[in-house]
Amino acid sequence: ITGIATSEQGFAVVATNNNGIHVIRDNGSFIRRLDTTPNISNVTSVAISNIGNIYAGTQNGLFRMTSTGTTFTQITAGIANNAVQSISLNAAGNLIVRTAAGLFISTDGNNFTEVPNSSAFAGAIDIATSAQGSLIAAAMPTGVIRSTNSGTFETISAGLEGKTILSIAIDGAGNILVGTTQGLYALMASGTSFTQVAGTSSFEVTAVSAIQTVVNGNSGTTQLLLGVRGNSMYRGTYEFTSGPDFVSEIPTSVGSLGINMPNPVNSTMIIPFSVAADQHAIIKIYDAMGTERATILNGIIGAGTHTAAFDVANLPAGTYFYRLMIGGAASQRAFVVVR
Repeated sequence: ITGIATSEQGFAVVATNNNGIHVIRDNGSFIRRLDTTPNISNVTSVAISNIGNIYAGTQNGLFRMTSTGTTFTQITAGIANNAVQSISLNAAGNLIVRTAAGLFISTDGNNFTEVPNSSAFAGAIDIATSAQGSLIAAAMPTGVIRSTNSGTFETISAGLEGKTILSIAIDGAGNILVGTTQGLYALMASGTSFTQVAGTSSFEVTAVSAIQTVVNGNSGTTQLLLGVRGNSMYRGTYEFTSGPDFVSEIPTSVGSLGINMPNPVNSTMIIPFSVAADQHAIIKIYDAMGTERATILNGIIGAGTHTAAFDVANLPAGTYFYRLMIGGAASQRAFVVVR
């Protein structure tokens, strides 16, 4: 298995180096094998967009199958060197492609420009992008090169000494997951050293993808799909501690917090919520470090379903949380601001 990409619709695209590209449900059940004839072979990586377009990086170039299509077509505009070594797609729709000539980025999935200073990623064997657009590259033998959109770079190797890196992913909370010949390793979003994920020490993790990340207060769980050498796949979870802290979840008998629209957002978003009885409710915005950034609602709300609007104009690009508080309980969800 050379690549795994998961979608918000509950399925995954799996690439192999000798058996084509397959679509499976994220519980592992098989859906179908994609038609890769006549041009696609030696698939190095895959990605899937929010609307279901599937991208395949191969030794022959970059290819795309649209959500309504049945065959792959090649994309070449702006990409130097057809041999694609790895690709990554973030929640904002930015597609990153790595070839021997450097890193190339596209905001529309069709036209690419070279990433400034991308020579720093020479030797990277896999790349991943976070939801907010930061770029991560796995590099041999120095560890992981982490870059932000400002063009600055840092190398993180603590905890990966003596390991051969094979793959990389970033979950919804910004944690970095690295597959090696000696198992899976994790780095907290604000951390400086990798630690091994329990139960993976015997795995050669050739591909890794985060299915879903659920944040509850200052901790959370990420569901993972791992591709292991020998064309085996494993599903598991990674427990982490990060983000803003809060008290127990709101019982459904008291109220509920819905999913904001749109997400990602660059202007105004709408937050749905409900309360079971007339009572005081508060909705606040927090950044990924737990700092309060805004109060949207603070007052008595009548029983029923409601919406709250929030303009993100004053927030820089990144991952944030909106939190509904009723009495001594709270619920929160994550959202991404893009620019």
